[in-house]
Amino acid sequence: MSDVAWTDGDFSLVYVDSREQMQLIIGSDNEESKLLVGPTVFAIGENEDVFIVMQHPYVDVINSSSANMGNRLVTNYYYFEKAYILRARDNSKGGVDFSKLVNGPMSDDEFYKVSRVKNFPKFSVIFRDLQ
Repeated sequence: MSDVAWTDGDFSLVYVDSREQMQLIIGSDNEESKLLVGPTVFAIGENEDVFIVMQHPYVDVINSSSANMGNRLVTNYYYFEKAYILRARDNSKGGVDFSKLVNGPMSDDEFYKVSRVKNFPKFSVIFRDLQ
């Protein structure tokens, strides 16, 4: 069972134990959920067509000074088209790695080049404590 920090229709930000484990999924605890972007997700934006995501890669190393938290020195960007993910889920017979259907990780420069062409929405949900 996970805690839900944010949800919109089929998409949710969830975590188990710690908010540092925040991840974006499609589905819910009532159905088999699929991972889209792993921890530590700290910002998202959306419009009717697309999701954008900011994430610090999660460090899960014993005896590390940054153990069990997002590496805040690195920011990854992701995006995906909602309809593409929903179609894949509805047509999936299992065994699909949904994280491979998401574009990313990208650097700041890569993301902003793509965003100018695709006219992405702004980041509207930001978890400042994870930023």
